[in-house]
Amino acid sequence: MMRKRRFAVVSGVVLGLGFGFTFAFGLGFPWLGPQGASVRAQSVAPSSLARLAPAPTLRWDGQPEEVGVSSERLAWAKQVIEEAVKRNYMPGAVVIAGRKGTVIFHEAFGLAQRTPASAARPMEKDTLFDLASVTKLFTATAVMILVEEGKLRLDDPVKDFIPAFAQKGKQEVRIRHLLTHTSGLPAWAPLYQSIKSKDEAIQAICAMELENPVGKKFVYSDLGFIMLGAVVEKVAGMPLDQFIRERITGPLGMQHTFFNPGPEWKEKAAATEYDATFRRRMIVGEVHDENAWAMGGVAGHAGLFSTAEDMARFAQMFLNYGRYGDVQILSPATVVLMTTNHTLAVGTRHGLGWDLKSSEFSSAGDLFSLNAYGHTGFTGTSIWIDPTLQLFSILLTNRVHPSRSNTRITWVRPHFHNPIAAAIVRL
Repeated sequence: MMRKRRFAVVSGVVLGLGFGFTFAFGLGFPWLGPQGASVRAQSVAPSSLARLAPAPTLRWDGQPEEVGVSSERLAWAKQVIEEAVKRNYMPGAVVIAGRKGTVIFHEAFGLAQRTPASAARPMEKDTLFDLASVTKLFTATAVMILVEEGKLRLDDPVKDFIPAFAQKGKQEVRIRHLLTHTSGLPAWAPLYQSIKSKDEAIQAICAMELENPVGKKFVYSDLGFIMLGAVVEKVAGMPLDQFIRERITGPLGMQHTFFNPGPEWKEKAAATEYDATFRRRMIVGEVHDENAWAMGGVAGHAGLFSTAEDMARFAQMFLNYGRYGDVQILSPATVVLMTTNHTLAVGTRHGLGWDLKSSEFSSAGDLFSLNAYGHTGFTGTSIWIDPTLQLFSILLTNRVHPSRSNTRITWVRPHFHNPIAAAIVRL
């Protein structure tokens, strides 16, 4: 009887972990077996790890039905975006979704720029988007690379790297608190009104007082991720954009992902807002976020530009638990840690950088599993990854064009994601 009870407890723990390490080493690593088959019943000896086949890279010429997805049902998702463009919820969008390493949906809709009328142009599949806060995922990934290298720990105080940050009661703020938005820092501040450089922005944040006790409340904070960007630069000994290029986007082959697009990209970039108060021009091919712009276009919270195709590579890397082809960006342990809930004590579901799907009012809709994780961006961008369904969905829009007053993207995201998940008819 005791053995049965112990077995039941152990079984419950394993099932409770869901698609953590159990999923990772049984189902989540399609490259562990030939042709994507999973290895469940056999163990993998440490000496054999070096001989593992490359992780799946994206297949662009497959059919949805080959990976258990109904093309007929996918059409419902297309209809949602078409209707949203028709209703002026956003000028245009590029969507891409993939399952089990196969791209199942990749289309462009509407306009990349609507105003002025003389500059109107259609959206294309390779249109460049200002990712806005989706940038935070790359900053978080950069931090975790440094954690893997033993150069910092999640529980290291921020002041150990930026001594001036210890001012005004912030000496107990840890790297972990910045990643989980529980540092006590304000959500935002109009730094751009007074700063002229990245260094001045860091100084301004260091001089701020906390609004909440450390670790006691979740407040989504751009300021915290600005500080994380500064920590990465300090520890890595190079600019944030260089580190992200050399350690993340470059190895993944994300050739169209970078900060500060040059003038040659202006005709390929989705327009964002007409800035009537600060820059006094239509923002096209330069970062929309005012604070990031005042910092020189490179910041830990915003500033990165990318395409749907490039973001699909990033998503597939996470679905592969840190690996894409022959490239290992993160370890499986790190991916599991990043996508585990670290904010249960403060009543939210948030990982390290990643938002975790909630049971109600999620931008991922109703049908993505509770194992799903993602992030949204102010300009109208989003990414959601579901390891249970082996699915990713990326929705890039220019909803702030020509004005941020248009907030109907909150309707579009869940209504789009529901038919994406519902299109899966075979697990």
